[in-house]
Amino acid sequence: MLVISLSACGVSHRVSEIESDAETAFYHENYEKALAHFEELIELKSGRDNEISGKTYYRAGISAWKIEQNNKVIEYLELAINKGFENEKSFFILARAYRYIDNLSLEMSSLRSYIKKYPDGEHIGVMRKRLFEAYFETENYEAAMELWPDIQKKYANNPDIIDMFFLINKRLGNDDILKETAYKLIDLDKNNVNALEYLGEYYFWKAENRYQEEMIEYEKTQTRRQYRQLLNALEEINEHFRVSREFFKRLYQKDQSPQYATYLRNIALRFGNEEKAEYYNRKSEIKGQ
Repeated sequence: MLVISLSACGVSHRVSEIESDAETAFYHENYEKALAHFEELIELKSGRDNEISGKTYYRAGISAWKIEQNNKVIEYLELAINKGFENEKSFFILARAYRYIDNLSLEMSSLRSYIKKYPDGEHIGVMRKRLFEAYFETENYEAAMELWPDIQKKYANNPDIIDMFFLINKRLGNDDILKETAYKLIDLDKNNVNALEYLGEYYFWKAENRYQEEMIEYEKTQTRRQYRQLLNALEEINEHFRVSREFFKRLYQKDQSPQYATYLRNIALRFGNEEKAEYYNRKSEIKGQ
């Protein structure tokens, strides 16, 4: 019994010694050394079925984060949370660690936990933004739109976020805000392809559909009154064709795609410019082969 008692005292003393060394190294930001001590402590306690505190797991996780050992970060911080030891830093670091190893599902879980538990946390803006991006990446557009009011003000001038917002609304069929958002995008990024394509197509089809409608009405009666109406309508129609042409010319300068060439050819035909139409027609055929 005396031998057993002395052995237990020796182990207890060793545990206290390692705990002290670990805490000292952690306090002095010697995280590599701190992690080694925390892991030795965890191994020693596990071997004797001793309770390992959430705080020990947490500090092991933070130490691992500081020296970029992401798998250990996740292992220890998850264990700390399971022990009931957590704070906003736990979920902030977990989300970033899961992103580093490309586990989007668990990253989103950590982001949602942070946002729910710490709505006034230090990193709440960044966490909401990242969750919005994650919803976009996973095509969870309805959830992204629910989150939008919480990030709209802070990221109103962020071209990447506005681009996502534009595409989300386009895919949800929220046509009423697309033109306004496309112009906002161009203000932030004059070469944004999504916005330029949308506006080019928007004005082209606005002009083309109106042109077809007016021509059908004129062909029905061919009266002077209908002819004057056609001439008046053509002023607005041609203006819309000109606007569309400018957007597609900007796109075509960056990418001589057959799609852009086709639009430019059709606009040239509407203006009666056969030479320019043939030019874009040739470009379209060459690129399309």
